[in-house]
Amino acid sequence: SSLTYKFYDYQQDISIAVSTRKLAISENVDIGLGTLFSKEAIAVGAEFEKARTPLIVPTATNPAVTKDRKFVYRATFSDQFQAKQISDFVKARGEKKILIVTNISDPYSSFLSSEFKKTANEIGIETTSYEFIEGQLETKDLFKMVSNSQTKALFLPLYHKDLVSIYSEAKKRAFRGTFFGSDSVGGHEIFMRMIGELDPKINFFFTKQWSEQVGSNPIEKEYKGIKRKYCPELDDNMQLLAAFDTAKFVALSARYMHQHKNASAVEAMENTSYQGVLGSINYNRENRDLNRKVYFFRLGTPKSELVD
Repeated sequence: SSLTYKFYDYQQDISIAVSTRKLAISENVDIGLGTLFSKEAIAVGAEFEKARTPLIVPTATNPAVTKDRKFVYRATFSDQFQAKQISDFVKARGEKKILIVTNISDPYSSFLSSEFKKTANEIGIETTSYEFIEGQLETKDLFKMVSNSQTKALFLPLYHKDLVSIYSEAKKRAFRGTFFGSDSVGGHEIFMRMIGELDPKINFFFTKQWSEQVGSNPIEKEYKGIKRKYCPELDDNMQLLAAFDTAKFVALSARYMHQHKNASAVEAMENTSYQGVLGSINYNRENRDLNRKVYFFRLGTPKSELVD
C-alpha cells in the first residue's frame, strides 16, 4: 500500500494554522496529523470537525482540543488528568500552601491552573493566585506576593520564556523553595541552555509525557532505525517520539483503507490498534482522551532525574 503525505507549515501561528488546515481540507486529505500545542490545536480542530475529517493531535493536552468533537483525537493525557496527578504529587511532597502563576492569555496555562486549583483545594492544599497577560509578566510583583503570602511553593504551568524569567528572579532574591512545573518544560537540553546555572536552594519538579527511556522491543527498534536514518543529530524527545507514534498509527490506518476499499478514514482508525513507543493508540469517537502515565522529574545536571 502507498501513503501520500503533505506537510503544512503553520509557523506556530494560529491564523496561519487555521488557513493551512482549510487548505488541507480543500485538498481532500483523509487524515490530519498535528499540531503540537493546545492553542493552535483547538483552532485547527474546529476546522477538521466541521469538515468531518479526523485529526490526530500528538501532544496538546487542553481538554477543549477534543471536547464535543467526534473527529479530533488526542494521543496523550488531558490536563484534567495532569492537574490531578500534579496536585497529588504536591501533597505527597508535604506542601500545604502553593501560589499558582497563570498566563491568562493562554488556554493551556489558564485551564491547567484552574483545574489544579480545584483538585489541590479538594485535598486540603491552600492556594493563592498570580495572573498576568501574555508579555506582561512582572517578576518583581510576583515575588512581592510570594514574600507577603510566605509561600515556599509555586505552581508554574508556563512556557520557557516565563519560566526562565521567574527562575532568574528567584535566584536574584535567594529564594528557598520549590517550583512545580508541567509538561510545558519539555526537553532538558533546550531548557537548561535557557535557564543557565541551577540554584541548589530551588527544587524544580516538572512533568513529562514519557520516561526518557527508549527500550529495544520491535517498535522501539523501528523508531531508532528511522531516527538513525533521517535525523541522527536529534536527541530523543517527546515531540519526536509522539510524531513517530502518531505517524505510524496513520500509516497503519492507511494500510487498512488500502485493504478495505470502501472503508472511511474513521472506520480504518477505529479498526487499527497500535502499541507505540509512548504507549497504545486506539481511536475511539466516544472516548478521545488517553489518560497515560504522567512522569515526574527533578531538574538537574547533567540531566533531569526521574522521581516518579
